[in-house]
Order: sequence, then structure tokens, then C-alpha cells
Amino acid sequence: MGTIARNNDFCPLGFKQWTSFPTPRKEDIWNLGKFKIDNKGRKWVLSLIGKKWKDYKSDLKAMYYDLVTPDEAMRNYPNKVPIDQWQILVAFWNSDEGNVLSLNYID
Repeated sequence: MGTIARNNDFCPLGFKQWTSFPTPRKEDIWNLGKFKIDNKGRKWVLSLIGKKWKDYKSDLKAMYYDLVTPDEAMRNYPNKVPIDQWQILVAFWNSDEGNVLSLNYID
């Protein structure tokens, strides 16, 4: 499930939160056929992928954004992330909304 969550084609990084992912996209993920789980487990599987996706974004932020300026983050981004998705992430992390959301995730 973590592999799916880190796949930029299945789970693009431009969404602010997993809850903002369109339902058809979540259906596509469920229908990949990778899960040998009864349909009753669908909600749990998608929720776990959502958590892995959020953790992945958090890891990227810690490794490539938190200790540098937004301009440096744009010049030194991870190769595994498409530039258009990285631009969206950096712009969001640099926004007031992104800062408030990040503060809400601090333990």
C-alpha cells in the first residue's frame, strides 16, 4: 500500500489532504486488483493508503523543504517527484493555509 501511496500517477501530491482526493481516483486505486481483500475492507485499505500518502508528503517536506528557502527547494527537488507536483507542494507549504495545516499535524 505504501508503494501505491508513493506512486505519483496513482496518488498525485497536489491534493491538500486525502479527503480532497476525488472519489473516482480512489475507486481507480481500489480497482487496481492488488488487494485480495473483501469489499468490506475497502474503507480500511483506502484509509491506510491515505495515511501512507500523507506520511510520504511529510517525509518529502522534512527532507527537501523544511531546512531551505522555497527557492532552494524548487532548485533541489527529488527526482522521483514530477516538477509540476513539486511546484504545487512547495507553493502550498509556503502558504498560510499550508503552515496552519502543518501546525495541526505536530504531535
